[in-house]
Amino acid sequence: MAAGNIVNGMTVTWDTNVFVITDLNSFSWSGIQRTMVNTSTISTVGGMTFVASKKYDPGEVSFDAQYDPTRDPDFSTDAATTAALTFNWPDAGSNSSSCVAVMNGFEIGGNDEEVITCRPSFKLTGDVTW
Repeated sequence: MAAGNIVNGMTVTWDTNVFVITDLNSFSWSGIQRTMVNTSTISTVGGMTFVASKKYDPGEVSFDAQYDPTRDPDFSTDAATTAALTFNWPDAGSNSSSCVAVMNGFEIGGNDEEVITCRPSFKLTGDVTW
């Protein structure tokens, strides 16, 4: 059985060091999908036919990390920035993935006697470099 990567040691950088997260608590990349094009005609009988579009939606990334007001972005101004988002995968040597992204959400929260956390989310746009 192949060994999997653990989120410990993963880092995320947005906009060339404007926002560097090294203390991730969790990570999610969702919504990656390719549109299917309906190729059925009026004479199609039975099941409809489809082909895969050459375009795809690279999805959305969000993660939880410890909040640091000296490091974390100001959503009111930084959210409009379209910039490179780079993921340095843990236990993968120098492997990383990158793409262009726009911050589309930012939450801050915490409870009594707990570390304050933040949850930024990014809409990815264009091709992802693996």
